[in-house]
Amino acid sequence: MRFRSQGIGFKSVFKISATPRVHSRGYHLQFDSRGDGLGYIVPTPIAPPEGWDEGSGTAIVLPLERSSATDTLRGFRVHMAEVKPSLLLFLHRLQRLELIDVVGGVRRALCRRADDIDANIVVLEEEEGRVADDGPLPTRSSRWLLLRETLRTKVER
Repeated sequence: MRFRSQGIGFKSVFKISATPRVHSRGYHLQFDSRGDGLGYIVPTPIAPPEGWDEGSGTAIVLPLERSSATDTLRGFRVHMAEVKPSLLLFLHRLQRLELIDVVGGVRRALCRRADDIDANIVVLEEEEGRVADDGPLPTRSSRWLLLRETLRTKVER
């Protein structure tokens, strides 16, 4: 399992949770940063969440400490609102980012997919609603033209 390929530093999750859990296909791990103080954080296997589908990709769960939950959630809610769908243009391996605030009852998802007709077009979708809502959430979408070019640079030594 390589988090580096996602383009986001996994260590940043420890700013929110001391015990993040990762569920990816058939792998289910928990990290505990409250360890022995040696600086190593070793993953331990855990049971999959109830109803886990091994084909559903990767889920990272960030349990909060009760003592700091209020402040952490306040900051999370602010940042959750600031994340723009265009972020996914730069994180090309990330297809869906789902932010769920169980306490506040808010769910927001940002999705990236290829256009059905033109391979140079990327469609970004933003879904937002209540956690308890049944059925599809209201969706806003935008289409982006992506042009890629590899530039050669002259390296002087």
